[in-house]
Amino acid sequence: MKVILEEEKEGIAILKLNNGVTNSIDMDFIGDFEANLNIVEKNYRGLIIRGNEKFFSMGFNLPELLNLDKKFFEKFYIHFNELILKLYTISIPTLSVIEGHAVAGGFIIAIATDYRLAVPDKKLGLNEINLGVPAPFLSIKLLERLSYERSSVNLLYNGNLIKTQDALKYQIVDEIVSLEDIHSKSLEIIINLSKKPLLAFKNTKKFLTENIRDQYYKFKEFDKEKFLECWYSEEAQNILKETAKKF
Repeated sequence: MKVILEEEKEGIAILKLNNGVTNSIDMDFIGDFEANLNIVEKNYRGLIIRGNEKFFSMGFNLPELLNLDKKFFEKFYIHFNELILKLYTISIPTLSVIEGHAVAGGFIIAIATDYRLAVPDKKLGLNEINLGVPAPFLSIKLLERLSYERSSVNLLYNGNLIKTQDALKYQIVDEIVSLEDIHSKSLEIIINLSKKPLLAFKNTKKFLTENIRDQYYKFKEFDKEKFLECWYSEEAQNILKETAKKF
């Protein structure tokens, strides 16, 4: 499996992204992730997501996705956004452990959780605009809820990757922690949150996430149309194919 339920402690599930060194995102990755989320929501009181020391995730698996016809790529894009929405709205506390770089789709996974702990000097961000495509609408809304509006605009328009220390300044990351301590610290945070009355936490989170959920469904078709329009443009295809050679 490309996302595995690695271990469980005190009612806390730990999902390990497990798709090679880069943890790139493809349809199988999404399927495994969703299946595990369903198990976690029914059986656990908290969730931690981690990658590896090189990459939390570098985003979409371009070599594979560029070979899909439009119908299947459209299906992939819809499923990816539905996965992110499910992670964002899951009724238990969630935390991303960022030990490696979190780029594009990988960064979107991280900002869909309630908290983010990161080690120093890793890079993260939404670089989609430099590849000829817009950041997905849902990811923009998730970023805006974390960071100042002006910071979000600059990050989205420039497509620059920033170090985790700068992400802390932008309030995208909650804390910078050493590699040695990050797992114990993340477990401590989620265990403490998991001890809150479950129904009260669930409804509080629902209040916090419902607005973005509604916005996503309102703009879902428009977002898909514009993303695919850019993805299949000649300019984007040329950039994406060159970028895919680096995978």
